[in-house]
Amino acid sequence: MKSRGLVLLFVLFIFLLSWVCIPKAEAASTAPSLWPKTSGVLCWQLTEGATVVGILKLGVARTVENYYLLNGEIIVNGGTHNIIFGTARVGIDKVLMTVTATGTGETMATGIGRVILAKDSLNGTIEVIGHDYAVYETPFQSDGGIYIDSDTQYSSDVLTYISCP
Repeated sequence: MKSRGLVLLFVLFIFLLSWVCIPKAEAASTAPSLWPKTSGVLCWQLTEGATVVGILKLGVARTVENYYLLNGEIIVNGGTHNIIFGTARVGIDKVLMTVTATGTGETMATGIGRVILAKDSLNGTIEVIGHDYAVYETPFQSDGGIYIDSDTQYSSDVLTYISCP
């Protein structure tokens, strides 16, 4: 009889504990965010070291639960420098994104990146590994005038959330 009373007391304790703790956990997960609930357009200033490189502009559209599709561009000097697409997952305190980029110039340029943003400010970082490849015709090369230039680059840059221009 005594053990049954302890079991009932334990069950009551767990019930009360869950009743008190669960609303607080839910409140933490629904903290205000600048990230849109369904869709929208977001922009960030892209800074490399102390130099502002351009603007990352992304259209975001919710697919299911906390997952989003991303489409957009990196704008440099008023023109499109890269076309971007990817996916995002919005968590309790951060937004994680995977993005892929392609250049818009005459050379082939591609990159893949990881973005981590604070959910409350949408500020964060982007790390990208990219590859450039170009073929040039040069009359002075011994191989018949063809010069192939390729390189792989890595960058880690700062993203600061801004109003879209």
